[in-house]
Amino acid sequence: MLVPAAGASAECVPPSGAPPFCLAGTITAGADRVALVEAAGSPGFLKLHEGGTLNGWAVTEIGRRYLIVEHDDSSVRLEVGATSQPAPSGAPARPRPPVNDDD
Repeated sequence: MLVPAAGASAECVPPSGAPPFCLAGTITAGADRVALVEAAGSPGFLKLHEGGTLNGWAVTEIGRRYLIVEHDDSSVRLEVGATSQPAPSGAPARPRPPVNDDD
């Protein structure tokens, strides 16, 4: 589902080998978890849920300010405002400590 954003521009430029989208934000409320991503080269945002897929990348986990996706044998953790990086192997991903957004 594409959600057009007012004044949105296509600013997502993922690194080589990374998923072809960027994480814009996450919403976590109890068991409900949603990630908003921007597809490379396209304005607007897509809404993803755990278990969903986008361009062959399966969404395996959504947490506060992060998203983990898998494709073939690769697992990548995307964080809001950061470039993608391989997800830790052998252990489940853990969210970072809470961020105080009041500063």
